[in-house]
Amino acid sequence: MSTEIDLVGKRVLAISISEEYLHFETDAGPVTFRVEGDCCSWSYFYDFTGVANVLGRRVRSLSPEPAVYDEGLDDEYAKHSESAASYVFEITTKRGTARFSHRNDSNGYYGGMMMRVNAIPPGTTLVPVTRDGHAVRDAGWGRDTVRWRWV
Repeated sequence: MSTEIDLVGKRVLAISISEEYLHFETDAGPVTFRVEGDCCSWSYFYDFTGVANVLGRRVRSLSPEPAVYDEGLDDEYAKHSESAASYVFEITTKRGTARFSHRNDSNGYYGGMMMRVNAIPPGTTLVPVTRDGHAVRDAGWGRDTVRWRWV
């Protein structure tokens, strides 16, 4: 899915994130993305860097497809996965570049995807993204046992 048209030309006023959703408030209205894993896998938003380059700025470009990395992921999430992949998107503004990624954990045969959605389900808790950060795992492993949080 090409994501480029969703943010290009819009000024980003605020960013918020959850395990499953990345939400941008823009001068032209909300733009929200959701991640999803294929069968037998789990996808989640993992990090956002270069936040200061995006907040209050007009987006010049957003990579239409992610760069995919599946080697050398040594964070806490990857340690507990049979096969971890990182899908990295890049946003460019006049001020500079920002990157955000979502991860997918699977048995190695499946992957993850990011798609545009029109709404966030009621009860979903989003965390404001005001500085560079990433997700951490607090307990257990797997979709039902992880307490996802942003640091």
